[in-house]
Amino acid sequence: MSFATINPSHEEAPPAMPPTTLAPMEPPTKPSYKSYRKKYLKMRQRCKEKTRESNGTFEDGQRATRITDRLQEQN
Repeated sequence: MSFATINPSHEEAPPAMPPTTLAPMEPPTKPSYKSYRKKYLKMRQRCKEKTRESNGTFEDGQRATRITDRLQEQN
């Protein structure tokens, strides 16, 4: 005796899903917020920091050059 003979209701195919229509994507009602002010403020701060760092290394090089010139004159 098989299971299909005991429970014949499982032999039927499952009901078909009704066709659905997909609604087009609606644009968001509120525009997304992007803070360009913050973005460019960060960029400006990074640029100033790099400029300070560059100027510092340049001044260190100039200071080292002056010291070596002075030492050569003294010797």
